[in-house]
Formats: sequence, C-alpha cells, structure tokens
Amino acid sequence: MIIVIAFYVVQRNMGVGLKWLIISMLALALTLAMYELLIRQVNAMCRLFGMKSRQRTPREDVNSGGTQGPKAEAMEGQPVPLHAQQEQP
Repeated sequence: MIIVIAFYVVQRNMGVGLKWLIISMLALALTLAMYELLIRQVNAMCRLFGMKSRQRTPREDVNSGGTQGPKAEAMEGQPVPLHAQQEQP
C-alpha cells in the first residue's frame, strides 16, 4: 500500500519533506480506513487479529416495528450500561 502511494508521489516535482508528509498521511488514513472497514466489522478478521468478536445488539424488527427480544423491549428508552452487570435475584 505504501509502495503504491510512494510510486506516484515520488514522481512529482516537490520537496522531500512534502513528499514524506503526503506519503505518511495517506498511508495512515488508508491503514485506519482498512482497520475500521475490514477488521472491526468482520468477526472472522477480529479473531485473526486477536480481538474479541463483536456482539450483535438488538435491532428493530423491520416487519413488526418492534425490537427483538423481551429484554430489549423492557429496556427501551433507558440508558444502556457500558459494562454488563449480573442481575441480583
């Protein structure tokens, strides 16, 4: 990826510092984009990179207009806790 970017940037008539800055910024932007779009969004890729798989959150059912699951319906409109807590009997 960096080689492809550098191939086109190095051919331009600019100073070395500007070329380095362009190559560095484009490489960083493309790396972050690939991480966000390919690694974090695909559970198999998360596992390959040693990350925890993403858990699905309850989504609204398109056909019935409701939410999926009784727990999601009970919590509707309430703030979602950042970490899971065990319920006390």
